[in-house]
Amino acid sequence: PLPLPLGPRRWGQRRGAGCTAPAVGALLAVSLGAATLLLGAGSGRGGHPPSAWVGGLLAGVAKESQLRFDVLQSPLDPEAQWKLGLFLASKGSPEGQEQLAAAIVTAARSGITMTAMGLPEEQGGLAGYRRIIAEEFEAFAAFCVASPALGPPDAPARRALPAALADLRRLPQDPAWLAQYNAEKARIFGPEPKSGNYGETFFHAFREVLGRPSLASLADDLAASDSASEAVIMGSALGYQCLFFAAMGIRCVGYEMIVDNMVGVAQATARKHGLDAVLGEAFRAGDARKAPLGSTGARALVWLNDEVWPDDVRDALLARAASELPVGSAVVSYGPPRPGETPLPSGLRLVDSLRIHTSWYSKEEIRIFLRAD
Repeated sequence: PLPLPLGPRRWGQRRGAGCTAPAVGALLAVSLGAATLLLGAGSGRGGHPPSAWVGGLLAGVAKESQLRFDVLQSPLDPEAQWKLGLFLASKGSPEGQEQLAAAIVTAARSGITMTAMGLPEEQGGLAGYRRIIAEEFEAFAAFCVASPALGPPDAPARRALPAALADLRRLPQDPAWLAQYNAEKARIFGPEPKSGNYGETFFHAFREVLGRPSLASLADDLAASDSASEAVIMGSALGYQCLFFAAMGIRCVGYEMIVDNMVGVAQATARKHGLDAVLGEAFRAGDARKAPLGSTGARALVWLNDEVWPDDVRDALLARAASELPVGSAVVSYGPPRPGETPLPSGLRLVDSLRIHTSWYSKEEIRIFLRAD
């Protein structure tokens, strides 16, 4: 995600020393020299490198040279450092994470706090977000105290679930995690800032979705102690939605492609708070296009965190839901119909929509699909 600059200065308001012509020439010479060596090493039979490979290599060299030039020209511009960091990380270079960390420090010195999410000004920016998650913690803690699904009044999970949520909500503002996460994200999804965007759905909004009449029967089934039904979250990120489901007594499994800084962090947080028994193997590495949609033969609630997914990925998940889920299962999806959206596959029916409060938009549209005959 493109971290939102919060403070007196915006991206693009660059300052700092200019870059001299000799410095630029040296930078380009080094880059082109490296390219020449690589072209020689990568030559095909007869010394002629494959044209597609050469074109990609030269484009990458030119892009890196331009990004390095931008940093040299404006060394106090965090945007330039950030773009270079994402590019280098996408190529697997350890320097990428270093550049991302440097960008965070540079921004902080200018009064800018970088986060993992875009935080709209109309919602109060970072200050508004911090207020919302403080209120969310109180609401979730109160819910856990009262939830009959968590056992006796002194059950450790009543305190551990809110504590785990608080830890996860701090991470998008943590500089060390932010650099590590974005480096890993760039390696998986590429250097474009919006690839694999991160966002959060707050607990009160989550409850609004689960409380819809269109999900009432399935929600009761999910919460039944002898039920094989479960909630499956695709793109589960840091796993906080599984905490919400657990507080309701609903078994949850989340699949996420960012393994170290999302799946691993979620697992470590569960262990830290003694939640392994409550959550089970809730946090798993996996691609939504291939991950199981639930227990065989049991109804499931499949929650797609798909607001910024490519159209083909979202279409593939809806097609799988229509063909693989038992009748009576449901799918939750973010966002309104997209321009030119593929028609719903046979067996899946739109039954409800609502607007909820998320970190990126106070009126995010949610659509609920039912697996029907």
